[in-house]
Amino acid sequence: MSSDSLKLQLDELDTRIRDFACHGCPLAGRCERFPLGDCPISLHLPALLPIVASIHSNRMDVYVSKLRRHICSNCPGSDQGSGICSLREKGYCALDTYFLPIVTTIEDWLASPPPAASAA
Repeated sequence: MSSDSLKLQLDELDTRIRDFACHGCPLAGRCERFPLGDCPISLHLPALLPIVASIHSNRMDVYVSKLRRHICSNCPGSDQGSGICSLREKGYCALDTYFLPIVTTIEDWLASPPPAASAA
């Protein structure tokens, strides 16, 4: 898969997620005003995708644990030493707020076959 193709697929997945996540976000449509410069969903989706793909569990705590360990711990919005994220605590982290439906959307997306390449 080419990097352009992967970018298009990630954009499609990002759009699917934003279709439900942006409605309740206090910065909806103004992501550039977010303290990190963009929505945490878009910023972290490339790193989140392989994490979700590697887990097959009915327990959400397994996903949350990996989210905290691999994404939150490296996020510029988080206090690296304490693991406390003031953005998450204030409800400004859409990735955390909508994590369950984000995981479900990613799993559904991974389970669906990619669209066939159009013949030239």
